[in-house]
Order: sequence, then C-alpha cells, then structure tokens
Amino acid sequence: MKLFEYQAKQLFSEAGIPVPEGMIVQSASQVSEAAETVGIPCVLKAQVLQGGRGKAGLIAVCRTADEVTDEAARLFALPQVHTLLVEELVDIERELYLSVVPDAVSARLQIMASASGGVEIEQLAADAPDQMITEAVDAARGLQGYQARNISYAMGLEHDAAKQVSALIQGLCRVFVRYDAELAEINPVFVTRDRRVAAGDAKMIIDDNTLDRHPEFALQREHFEHETEFEAAREGIPYLQFDGDISLMCAGAGLTTAVFDLIHY
Repeated sequence: MKLFEYQAKQLFSEAGIPVPEGMIVQSASQVSEAAETVGIPCVLKAQVLQGGRGKAGLIAVCRTADEVTDEAARLFALPQVHTLLVEELVDIERELYLSVVPDAVSARLQIMASASGGVEIEQLAADAPDQMITEAVDAARGLQGYQARNISYAMGLEHDAAKQVSALIQGLCRVFVRYDAELAEINPVFVTRDRRVAAGDAKMIIDDNTLDRHPEFALQREHFEHETEFEAAREGIPYLQFDGDISLMCAGAGLTTAVFDLIHY
C-alpha cells in the first residue's frame, strides 16, 4: 500500500525526521488561509500516487497570493487531485537521495544513498552507478551509528550537516521497521543554505500483508484510478483495470502474467 506524501511525512516527523512546515487542504477555498499560515512564497503539491509530479505540472511554486489562488484553482480542476499539501518554500543549497529497502537474498535491509538527489534515481543508478552508495544493515541488530556516519561522509558531508543526515538516516530506518515497509524513500533530502536538513519529499510503501497491524492506513478512493479497483480492494480482491475488452480471472500474479502473454501470442 502506497502512502501519500503527507502521510509519509507525518510518520517521518513523528520519528524525528525534519520536514518543511505544511498544511493539508481539500478545497481551493482553504488554500489561501493555509498559505498565509505557512508563509508566502510556498509550494502547492498535489497529493496523488504517481512519480514525476513536477514534470506533470502537479507541483506549483507560488511567490504571490494571486499565484496561490490561480494555481490552487488549476490543480483542483484536475480530476485526479482531491488534496493539496501547502508547504513552505525551502532555500535549498543541495539535494541528496536516501532510501531503505529490503534485500530478500541476504535477509538484510539495504540503505541506498546518493549526493545527487532530486533526479530519476533509477536512471542515475543505470548511468552512473558509482554515484550510488549502499550499506547493508543486519535486521536483527539494526542500523549502527557508524554505518549512518559512513553514509553521510561518503556523500561528501561534513560537520553539522553530516551529523544531521546521520540522524535522518537512523530515523528513516526506524520508520521502515516500525511500519513494516517495503520502501521508505526521501528524494530529495534538502540541505538548506543555513545548514538545515529536511525531507523535501516522502515516499512509503507498506507491506499489504501487515495492514491488519496498521489500521490507521485505511484504503481511500484516491489510492485507486478506478472505482471498481477501490470496491474490489475493500473486498480483498486484487483488481487492475486495463484497456481492451478481455478480462482475466486468475490465481497468482505469475499465472496472470503468463495467461496475458498466451492470449497476446
């Protein structure tokens, strides 16, 4: 189950990870008041479960009150947008990348980091693998302090910035374990000009098999592109809506993929 950015940032904040000041709104009429509270200039961020929101026009930097009003109206006019995160505009000096994922082969946690954040990390890993930093963490022992420091130093950080990022890494690991995550990612991590560190974005995927332990993550209509997918999920049925006029009812993702291929051939 994918969490929205504001949900993941709430978990990050509870774990001691700094996040920019922000407010959630569900209508264009609420945006101006939220922007005044957060402060202008600010950023309006559509809460949708898709990557590349900036390129898709789903994130707007607003430097005046008029821009806030106009951009809020534009975003809420989009059919997939039901919630906006109104967030302070951060004075950024550097952007980093951090994530925690499970490594099934070694039964360890894998921390991935890069001094080049705010980019398509898959492409960076393919084109410049030397820029990716990895650290394996024993799940039973947990992340050790020296491992977090090693990652910070490997990204070229020093002094207080290295200390803050080390603490951020430790917080990210705690969130990952606490909420049975399949992914906990911050891209980018902001390093501000006044040497503060904050999670600029937040992505978390919770293991569906553990949702009975996390009732706070209830399924919402916004998690699904189609109403039928939402209704099926509430009944515990995985359902995917594709184009075309052939429907398949299968047991298991591997079998489903094989049947799709056979029909296609």
